[in-house]
Amino acid sequence: MMKENIVLSGMPGCGKTTVGRALSELSGRGMIDVDEEIVRACGMEIREIFSLYGEAWFREKETDIIEKVSESRGVIIATGGGSVLRAENVEKLKQKGYIFFLDRPLEMLQISPERPIADSEVKLRALYEERMPIYAGTADKVVPNRGTVRETCEQILKDWTGLPG
Repeated sequence: MMKENIVLSGMPGCGKTTVGRALSELSGRGMIDVDEEIVRACGMEIREIFSLYGEAWFREKETDIIEKVSESRGVIIATGGGSVLRAENVEKLKQKGYIFFLDRPLEMLQISPERPIADSEVKLRALYEERMPIYAGTADKVVPNRGTVRETCEQILKDWTGLPG
């Protein structure tokens, strides 16, 4: 069976949603954003979910959503920053897709109050050091995300067509 999905992983603020939307436009494929699906399913923003229920509860919801979206075919899936921390999520995403790690240098990452575990430089740096080996280790392809969105998209599409089906 050919792997049809393009799965984007990486640090919070590395551009997964932005690149995913641009890839969707360039390729004509649908795009699913895991964080947006969680917000829709829970009826509240991620910061609110973390505040009321905690990270462990959020990760359970994330795994539920990934189980559903990974069944899609021919789509772009923008994962949440912590999606690949669970082996079962990686396994599900790789069944029908290739994981592209958007490798963005720490100094280029966006800090946002909307990201509860990456809302300060200190938190972001600690996450970066902890997660970089995980992102690299779970990816089928590492894509430097240092240039324009278009350049990153073109690299992903080029790499994707070169991967075995």
